[in-house]
Amino acid sequence: MNINNIKKLAIDVLDRLNNHRYNTTYLSWMKEQGIPNKPVEGEEEWYKKWNVLGIQPNKLYYRLYSHYIGPNINIVPKNVCHNIIELILNPFRYVGYYGDKNLFDCVMPHGIYPITLLRRMQGFYYDQNYHRIQMNDNVLEHMLSITNVERIVLKPTVVTMGGVGVRIFHLRGKKWKDIKTEETLTLDLLEKVREEDFIIQEALCQHEFINQFNPTSVNTIRLSVYKSVVDDVCHVTQAVMRIGRQGSVVDNGCAGGMFVGINKYNGKLYNRVCSEKGEIRTEFNGIDFTKSYQIPHWNDIISFAKQICNFVPCQRLFALDVVLCSDGCPRLLEFNLTGYSDWLFQYTVGPAFDEYTDEIIEYCKTRLAKRERVVYL
Repeated sequence: MNINNIKKLAIDVLDRLNNHRYNTTYLSWMKEQGIPNKPVEGEEEWYKKWNVLGIQPNKLYYRLYSHYIGPNINIVPKNVCHNIIELILNPFRYVGYYGDKNLFDCVMPHGIYPITLLRRMQGFYYDQNYHRIQMNDNVLEHMLSITNVERIVLKPTVVTMGGVGVRIFHLRGKKWKDIKTEETLTLDLLEKVREEDFIIQEALCQHEFINQFNPTSVNTIRLSVYKSVVDDVCHVTQAVMRIGRQGSVVDNGCAGGMFVGINKYNGKLYNRVCSEKGEIRTEFNGIDFTKSYQIPHWNDIISFAKQICNFVPCQRLFALDVVLCSDGCPRLLEFNLTGYSDWLFQYTVGPAFDEYTDEIIEYCKTRLAKRERVVYL
């Protein structure tokens, strides 16, 4: 067996394993929401459209998402997106570099990303400009006092998901205290609690409009951005706002948060929120979403998102987490190149790639042999 056959076999096995894992999860959610896993309107036409990309599109995804956004042959099947499209639009050889949050300051110009106070990389401490630091408690106190902020965030920087490991500290006197546990931030705590790489940054202060939905979490605007293979122009394909549950410091769905669709053209919120399991509500955190809400500075947010993606060459599919700050300026919290969150959009606003679906399919079907897969054990 030659190397190409071994590669194909390995990829096929991984595709099947991922499909089985997603099947189990999504079937349980469909059962919970009373959505039958049986043929629906437009399913065969949808299947023919997506069946050109080397693996069979899983009909489960069409049956699920069409329940929320109606029959639409542009609904993206997760197994095709994860196993084919992501790997072609975002070559994996670059993803490891761009996926490390400690390297965002190397990629993005100053003022786009939150101010970094301290970082740890491969067990060593560094300042904002990547200068090595011999750390002790006095040095830590100095590093955390070099900018005028009252809240800071500590978060892991590699293999992160769902807000796991994120902690917020606020300044009490001269000590930084965990906003939930009141534990003091010390070098001993960093050594014990964070064995992996991490970063400490200023905690962004969100706009008063965004703050009304939940003041304890930074409620991020998740934007899907596609850099066209035709002309390299960046396009926002869909948008949602993630909202943390009351008392939570993160807005992730797995932590009890919900999300609301945004009209990508004018910034108006849809009239309902959704959970990652597909639960629909018109009220969350005491907010009535049947009332009209429109995110301010929307055109600035769209322009900002397009600008961001131009700083990341060789990658074409982005999931951006943007914060609208108190001064009305958007700032980047992070960008994601793997685990594209098609479900956020297809529960709420429409097909994830929207009018660029056909362009993406045409590009990917001629490059199936180019997809890459890296496995971390």
